[in-house]
Amino acid sequence: MTTAGEIITAAAKKVSVNTITTAQTASALISLNNMLGSLGIEFLQPAVARESATLIVGTSEYTIGPAGNFVTVRPIRIEDTAYLRDSDSYDNRCRLLSSRGLGDVINKATSGQPTGFYFIPEKTNARIIFNRSPDYAYTFYFESWKPITVFAATSTTVTLPPEDNDLLVYNLAIALGEDWDRTVRPSVIMRAQELKEEIGHSNAATRLPKPIETDVPMVGKSRLQPANTSSSELDQYSVLG
Repeated sequence: MTTAGEIITAAAKKVSVNTITTAQTASALISLNNMLGSLGIEFLQPAVARESATLIVGTSEYTIGPAGNFVTVRPIRIEDTAYLRDSDSYDNRCRLLSSRGLGDVINKATSGQPTGFYFIPEKTNARIIFNRSPDYAYTFYFESWKPITVFAATSTTVTLPPEDNDLLVYNLAIALGEDWDRTVRPSVIMRAQELKEEIGHSNAATRLPKPIETDVPMVGKSRLQPANTSSSELDQYSVLG
């Protein structure tokens, strides 16, 4: 566990400030929280949470977030691993749709068990839209990406892997050097950039690339299928009601 105060103290030492004033601590906390937003998921690997929510019969759209229909930390992404559990406790796949896939659903008010959903990471609360209107209170199981939330105080704790902790320390040191008019050593700047590159490459390696969709007419199909996509994979992009 790491506190915001520990990150600030370590960063301050990188710019040769060993004793921090109250005003400097306050400004450093603001800079740290601003940095969390700017670094985002490109460098800071978010936590993945396994969650569940109960659907409402006849309701196909839900908000998810601190003030949403599904009350939780607002996710920045939902993995394509979701499924629905029915009244017999059977689990059925519920695929993540692209915007085009949802658009292909002609009648979204069709009643039945949803087979796909579209995720919109709107501000404050994100939104989940199913391709069918549920005919039962299915339980929706899903894995969501949660961002590192801002530090409310210097005593606020967060669990970070060592490389993420160093990323925050070295990059915050650069910000504090600017804020406090301190000289930042070239080695600190170089290490901050190296950590960004290393962690950015590492995170990218764990993510599937977004599929490239090209309108290519398929023989025997009544609709267009993305190029280089087999028929068995088609539902990932367009699950019709």
